[in-house]
Amino acid sequence: MREFCTSGSVGGLGGQPRGSTRHLFGGVLTAIYGVLFTFLEAEDLALLGGTMLLVVALTVTMYFTRGIHRADEGRVCTDEQRAP
Repeated sequence: MREFCTSGSVGGLGGQPRGSTRHLFGGVLTAIYGVLFTFLEAEDLALLGGTMLLVVALTVTMYFTRGIHRADEGRVCTDEQRAP
């Protein structure tokens, strides 16, 4: 528990960010530290948890980049535009 309190208080030490930005920064630090601490403490499940985290990250990336090449589908290339 003291680890979460330490990382949570780090977010409150920033001089420039005010209000919700400071709290958001502290929350993100606490969440990242909590996930890493949990993986390190649960040695038996660390591989499974890391794999699940990577699958979720890949799924989110694929979801947000699913329409990147759809803008080029209707265009037809001529012989001059193609690379030799």
